[in-house]
Amino acid sequence: MDKRIFMAFYGYAARNKRFGGIMGFIYKCSTAAFFLIYYSGALYLIFTDTPALVSYVCVPACVLAANWVIRRLVKRNRPFQVLPLVKPPENKKTGKTGDSFPSNHSASASIIAFSFLMINTFLGTAAFFLAVLTGLSRITSGAHYPSDVIAGFALSAAFAILGYSFIPFIFA
Repeated sequence: MDKRIFMAFYGYAARNKRFGGIMGFIYKCSTAAFFLIYYSGALYLIFTDTPALVSYVCVPACVLAANWVIRRLVKRNRPFQVLPLVKPPENKKTGKTGDSFPSNHSASASIIAFSFLMINTFLGTAAFFLAVLTGLSRITSGAHYPSDVIAGFALSAAFAILGYSFIPFIFA
């Protein structure tokens, strides 16, 4: 089922040049966008002297650490490594293996969106929209299966719910 859904998205992006081009652009630029989103939130919290900075830093760090451990345990190959019709993304080395599950980009994008949601509802919602597009771009590029992306989102959601419940996130 996962491979069928993957092939439907990947195939559509390959056939539809406009959609594929948009997804390719998001694939290339979303890391920089989330870098800017995350650090602008951190700067805001620093300059407003808000205790929320602790959880804003700790929760995403925990997500990245957990994601790293899971990826090392699972060692799932990327779609372009096992499906003969799938080409590797431009920036991926074809010899690299075992880094597909869960998607680090999806986990990072979604936890940054969750974190930013705590600062500004409108901008946090926009960040969630970009996180979903980032996840979709990871599928259409051949870097991840849908389950990799969903697992990244789920990991972030679990840490956001637990982390922001147990670590004080206080606003004036």
